[in-house]
Amino acid sequence: MISRVFEIKDKKIEIQQNLDYGHAGSVWDAALVFAHYLEKNYDKIHKQGFFNGKSILELGSGTGVAGLLTTIFNPQKVILTDMKQNQDLLRNNVEINVKNILKSVQVENNSLEWGKENFDNLKEIIKQYQHFDIILGSDLMYDDANSLKLLETIDELSLMIKGCVFILVYNIRKESERQIIKRIENNFEFEYVSESEYDELYRDEDIGIIMFKAKQQ
Repeated sequence: MISRVFEIKDKKIEIQQNLDYGHAGSVWDAALVFAHYLEKNYDKIHKQGFFNGKSILELGSGTGVAGLLTTIFNPQKVILTDMKQNQDLLRNNVEINVKNILKSVQVENNSLEWGKENFDNLKEIIKQYQHFDIILGSDLMYDDANSLKLLETIDELSLMIKGCVFILVYNIRKESERQIIKRIENNFEFEYVSESEYDELYRDEDIGIIMFKAKQQ
């Protein structure tokens, strides 16, 4: 176990990393960029109420770091999801942060896999938690086969939850990942976080944040 503590203002989130879980068990560079983006823009995000009172669903949570960081901004609920074999890792990080999270914020972990073959699982999640305002994901495109399933899940969520906003923190390592971002640009209304909003040290030309939602008919 490798512990990492993130601090934004006077609030702390502790993340236990476990390499036995493979890719899911580590905090990757995209999550670090997201964490420091939240820290640098805390006052602006807090004032806008971007996460305040919102229901957030995180896809491919891994350690849960990205979703847990949003609890600092007092959302209504944050549901961290990943494959069944990663639930113990997620559950542990939820439990060790109970003391750090406002009691008004509902935080849970749940099993969710991507792709058309798992749409029944997706529908169960939506039924259980009723509604989500924000769909969050960090560094989800490293595996080509799963990336196609991710796109299917994003498309389905955009149909199932009208008006939801997607926040994707991406790390472009290869052309196939660039093509996924291009598809999002073609199929959704989108906006990139501007260069000036990233931390001066924790930034990378291949890592960015894109926010998008279904196009209005």
